[in-house]
Amino acid sequence: MKSSYLLFFLFSFSYAFGQKNAITKNAPYCIRTQAQVDLAINNVRTRILNGGDLWWDPNDNSSGIYEIPKGSGKNSLYCGSIWIGGIDAGGQIKVAAQTYRQSGSNDFWSGPISKTTTNSTGNIDTSRCYHFDRFWVINKNDVQNFVQGGNATPDMISWPGNGDVTNNELPNLAPFFDANNDGIYNYLDGDYPNFNLSKNYPINTTNNTSICNGNLFGDQNIWWIFNDVGSIKTETNSLPMGLEIRAQAYAFSSSNINLNNTTFYNYEIINRSNETYSQSYFGIWTDVDLGDASDDYVGCDVGLNLGFSYNGKPTDAVYGANPPAIGIEILNGPLVDSLDGIDNNKNHLIDEINEDFRMSKFVYYTSNSQLPIGNPVFMEDYYTYLIGKWMNGQQITYGGDGYFSNNGNTGIPCNYMYPGTSDPAFTTDWTMPIANTQPSDMRFLTSSGPFTMLPGEINYISDAVVWAKADSGGPLASLALLKQSAREMQTLYDNCFKTTDSIELSNTNEIIYYPNPFINQFSILISGLHSNDFTLVLYDIQGKLIQPDYTILGYKIEVNASQLSKGIYIYSLKLKSGKSFTKKIVKM
Repeated sequence: MKSSYLLFFLFSFSYAFGQKNAITKNAPYCIRTQAQVDLAINNVRTRILNGGDLWWDPNDNSSGIYEIPKGSGKNSLYCGSIWIGGIDAGGQIKVAAQTYRQSGSNDFWSGPISKTTTNSTGNIDTSRCYHFDRFWVINKNDVQNFVQGGNATPDMISWPGNGDVTNNELPNLAPFFDANNDGIYNYLDGDYPNFNLSKNYPINTTNNTSICNGNLFGDQNIWWIFNDVGSIKTETNSLPMGLEIRAQAYAFSSSNINLNNTTFYNYEIINRSNETYSQSYFGIWTDVDLGDASDDYVGCDVGLNLGFSYNGKPTDAVYGANPPAIGIEILNGPLVDSLDGIDNNKNHLIDEINEDFRMSKFVYYTSNSQLPIGNPVFMEDYYTYLIGKWMNGQQITYGGDGYFSNNGNTGIPCNYMYPGTSDPAFTTDWTMPIANTQPSDMRFLTSSGPFTMLPGEINYISDAVVWAKADSGGPLASLALLKQSAREMQTLYDNCFKTTDSIELSNTNEIIYYPNPFINQFSILISGLHSNDFTLVLYDIQGKLIQPDYTILGYKIEVNASQLSKGIYIYSLKLKSGKSFTKKIVKM
């Protein structure tokens, strides 16, 4: 489905051949990772790969594997991967990234890095690449059963809690609860993969959020480890950076509709090299294919740290009427270097202790080889996209397509493409429809930075794939629901999922009502909603009280208003907590 590029392949081959002398004599030539597994505990079935990429099968690339609803045969993503780039002390750009593995191109290999003082970026033995080309799939219920005296599963028994220190690996790899505090993972001693069963987490007192790093989450958790030193990098043609990445993919099986439609990803990124990388960025590259790939739009919400895609037409060839919206939400990012006077994580606090970056840049580029706004080819192309510029180094400018001086382009540099009205630096609405862009096959990049990676430093990055589909109101109604879900997922994450119940919203902007105007019924969606903790009443324009006819479906109130005359009405929703919401609605 996605094309390969001959020019890219020829350059990759010649550049990689010339790179051999830059790699130490004992450098391994690990083969490209092969392992695949499905995360499928909730309403999503998606493919996880060992090698930086996700949501597809490179051996059968006819369509993506992000099936939602699970069992429907309908997919909302085609492919995605992580990108990381920085500048070393000599001013050399280095990047590790992945896209379609076209012509065998690859930047990541499985396993932990072996580090010696004579090797500046670290190395890995070929046999270790092979050993770690796999996943460990752990269900939380199995861990709870084990703690209560049950049997350990095979993946719990083989859990890679420790590295091989005799091979110069780090002593601890996958997080585990150490029952006897000897530092060695052994399930026979009562050790187990580190789901925090007590739910007691340290608190970041500067913003009153829980510190979640170093734990496993989800009702199902998939853990794996990979690096960028296993062989010659043929995706970006960069020299190795010396990055060891411990990854988790997880999900919850929940009665919370939004949570049940979400998957989560955590990356523990360790700089195992002797290099300090400045101006570093972490990115999530996404090729969407929201059902039918040919009719999508993309955009972002700056305050929500959310890049998203929604349908460009009222009906999708795969999902039908009221097609869904899907988004990549940055929940936690790399640490900010120093006090900069900027609210980098959009939490309304400035320069707090351990402040992290969230979505710093949002870039869309075309699905062809059109320079400088098409597919990346050279190492520098990946990095310029990460830092929010076009491949020729030109600043992205606000309006139109962000490049050419047409369709409302202002010529003013910006950090976010198609933010609607969510970018506080601008007041003019900017979306793909406003720019008169035709819906098409889309890909985008969300990135976080700039930050410095010191030798041995660890950065934790977490993101979520959120998804929502409205019953009526078209693509924009699904997009409104998506944003509400993103708010809720951030709140759940900030509390380390200590409760997976829906979180009560804090202001009227976080309640979703649709459609408005309506014909025979309208819906109210609000997290924190339960059948016994609210009252709902309607008033006509003269103030006459009307007892509404409604049903509750999960966290949604569906109001049947077919018996009402056309006109203006006021609904009043009051929660048991004392909070109330009032809104004017119109029946057509």
